[in-house]
Amino acid sequence: MKIGIDARSAMLHKKGGFGVYTRNLIKSMALIYPEHIFELKHQKKIEHGFNKLNNIKTNKLSFPLNILWTQIRLPIHFLRHKSDIFLFPSQTISKFSSIKKVVTIHDLRFKAIENHDKSEYFRLNIQIKDCINYSDMIICVSNQTKSDLIKYYPVDEKKIKVIYHGADHIKELNKSTLIYRKNDLMKKFKIRRDFLLTVGYTQKHKNIVSVVRCFGNLIKDGYDLDLVIVGPQGNDEKNIQVKINDLGLSDRVIRIPYAESRLLGYLYHFSNLFIYPSIYEGFGFPVLESMRSGGVVLGSDAGSIPEIGGNAMEYFNVNEPEELTYKAKNIISDRDKREMLKIRGYEHARNFLWENTAKKTMQSFQI
Repeated sequence: MKIGIDARSAMLHKKGGFGVYTRNLIKSMALIYPEHIFELKHQKKIEHGFNKLNNIKTNKLSFPLNILWTQIRLPIHFLRHKSDIFLFPSQTISKFSSIKKVVTIHDLRFKAIENHDKSEYFRLNIQIKDCINYSDMIICVSNQTKSDLIKYYPVDEKKIKVIYHGADHIKELNKSTLIYRKNDLMKKFKIRRDFLLTVGYTQKHKNIVSVVRCFGNLIKDGYDLDLVIVGPQGNDEKNIQVKINDLGLSDRVIRIPYAESRLLGYLYHFSNLFIYPSIYEGFGFPVLESMRSGGVVLGSDAGSIPEIGGNAMEYFNVNEPEELTYKAKNIISDRDKREMLKIRGYEHARNFLWENTAKKTMQSFQI
């Protein structure tokens, strides 16, 4: 079978969840199913590891705008290069083709959260409607996303298949070198104390400001900690920086714009507590990444987070900021609880494998 894939989100500079999903899914499918050909359609340079697999072919299709690429350039390409099925892994789809199409929908944040930019809302709303109307099968990355899709749009539930992401792109850490890694890590990023960790774009829905507020409360109450924030700047960056400055925390907050998966694994492992405070997620990679790395997770009770985290983490009411501070204190002060959460989290995260994601995705192609 010849499987076409919109691989634009697999490009090297795509460091968000869509990129992690697309790269790992493609590699896993190609490794497990060497008898099939996977043709990657893209605009720019993509992850170089793909060229090591003989059953992966790449087609660079240049075109100026994404929307025109999807609706004009790709259909033109289809006229001469047919695929048996085509996967759109980033909740966008081409309308103008008779090829069987499978689309992945990750989240409906623009529907679930108010105060979304009107033009952005309009664009995303049309995009999701097209995904529903022009696809033969829809993959949702969680039951939360499936539930939201059914809630907000008229869609046949039989057309939807829930397939979880894997988490084993975060490799197991070498325990014999952990002490050296910790020293290197602390020195490299000038982390001087035990530290709390949060990971994500500084977008409003990621709610990073609540972690800064919680951290300020802990320092005020005598806890000697640093806070490490990993992730690029987003639309709430100014608000977060103002809060850091107002609370006098600048010398205790370490910013890391990007950390590759192995480095991220060490940060999760060595943190005293990983806090994931998002007010909405369709999946939530960092929860499982931290668990797989031996981290302790405290997250909000919003969106898909309880579905993905199960009983392997602690939760706080996202509408009760004081509860975040209370829960953080409780976990930091209780070594036995931290050890229990580490063990439970690691075992839980082992259930999320890219091999399983790949096999279930390939099954969805049997339309």
